[in-house]
Amino acid sequence: MLSEDEQTPADVVGDLALFGCAQRVHGAIHHGEEEADPELEAIEAVTMELFEDRFGASYGEVTGHQH
Repeated sequence: MLSEDEQTPADVVGDLALFGCAQRVHGAIHHGEEEADPELEAIEAVTMELFEDRFGASYGEVTGHQH
């Protein structure tokens, strides 16, 4: 039901996991009450790069949530 074209169930689960991870790390960096840890900022940078590579658009473009 959630697959596009020839996606396997594993592909769909991977997409959902990447989207969820991007959402969580974004929230921790940009909406947390404390200053972000540099290690977490590095994780966010890699996650967002992987997100854009996979979905062909930035997290902000996909979600309409830009900073």
